[in-house]
Amino acid sequence: MRGRTVHAHVEGRGPAVILVHGASGNLRDFTFSLSGQLARKGYRVIAFDRPGLGYSGALHGRGESPAEQAAQLDAAAAQLGVGQAVIVGHSYGAAVAMAWALTQPGRAAGVVTLAGATMPWPGALKSFYTVASSGLGSALISAFATQETATRALRSIFAPQRPPRGYIDHVGIDLALRPAALRAR
Repeated sequence: MRGRTVHAHVEGRGPAVILVHGASGNLRDFTFSLSGQLARKGYRVIAFDRPGLGYSGALHGRGESPAEQAAQLDAAAAQLGVGQAVIVGHSYGAAVAMAWALTQPGRAAGVVTLAGATMPWPGALKSFYTVASSGLGSALISAFATQETATRALRSIFAPQRPPRGYIDHVGIDLALRPAALRAR
């Protein structure tokens, strides 16, 4: 789309449900379990890698806004023949889903947020993302963050529960540790 690659996973038949992952994630967050469950219930499920994350190309080097990401994903959905869809956004993906619904209201049959980050989020994460989105910060984090560091971070996100069996291997931590992915939001 717009000269950039948008990676998508499509399965099932029926009304369209589009899944938009959160910060530092990729569409594998949804293909672990949710997309298959929805497809078996009679939905056409489309999970996208947001611009600059997973296997989707970045639009530019400044970190795409939710509205820019929504426009890119909307163009990809149109290319896949999607008219209206329920747009599901997880974490930061909820900000993208909301921007999508606000800018393309005729294409959003509904919006669902899962632990949605739709308002400014003060605190330590803001500082991390400020550093990670810079060229030097992303290079340093990528150079020094190990698979084990990322695995510990995932375990803390799921705490007090444990991640589902096989999730850590499935999600592709290495995709999130690339400097370009760290600069994306």
